[in-house]
Amino acid sequence: MPGRPPEVDHVKKTFLKSVESARKLFLAVQSVSGINPNSACPRLHTEQARRVVELAFLGLVSNWEEFLEQSFVRYMAGAKAKNGYAPKLRLGKASDIAHAYHVVSGDSKFDPTKNYSKFGAPKWVIDSARIYFDSGSPYAPRMQAYIEPLESAVKIRNRVAHNSEKCREDFKKVARTHLGLQPNAKLTQGYSAGDLLMQAPVAIFNQKIKAKFDSYFETYCGLFTYLANQIVPKR
Repeated sequence: MPGRPPEVDHVKKTFLKSVESARKLFLAVQSVSGINPNSACPRLHTEQARRVVELAFLGLVSNWEEFLEQSFVRYMAGAKAKNGYAPKLRLGKASDIAHAYHVVSGDSKFDPTKNYSKFGAPKWVIDSARIYFDSGSPYAPRMQAYIEPLESAVKIRNRVAHNSEKCREDFKKVARTHLGLQPNAKLTQGYSAGDLLMQAPVAIFNQKIKAKFDSYFETYCGLFTYLANQIVPKR
């Protein structure tokens, strides 16, 4: 007798809590940072503030990737949102979540507790969604519309986590684009991911989204929240 299909709403709920936690941490750091001339509290050194912001963003992007992974395999295994939404499966339903992992990874021995998935690559998620779900929904249409900021978020996160030449160069390109600079423009010496994340939005996002937020960190929080509510619709 088949068991109950997996649920998916709790995955979104957990993710949205993590987004709000990251946003509050960012605002708290910003309020006591030396960057903020209006701070009445003992100030956190600007370098320390930037590092905390970077680490908060690293966690934010990692949690976004975890949300994509957990919701994706659950939909493959027949999960429905509480409002009744479920994507139309093109290749049939996986027998359970473990089977969904085997299918999407192409590895019958794949173990999410031991192996890394590819959900950190937005284009891979979009392409995979188009294989398993009709029209790639709910992932492909929503994520494709924001592919540039989604890929930029990964590169910013990678710069926080790694100091390789490639990560540094990728970040410089992302920073120039976010700041509305020419491709060959020079950045301030030592310009960091934390500097960029605390910057008011200039480019990348459309005007409607930029108008809502005072920093790129908060803008990314808003983007991830919006997409999560599209992927797992509200009641």
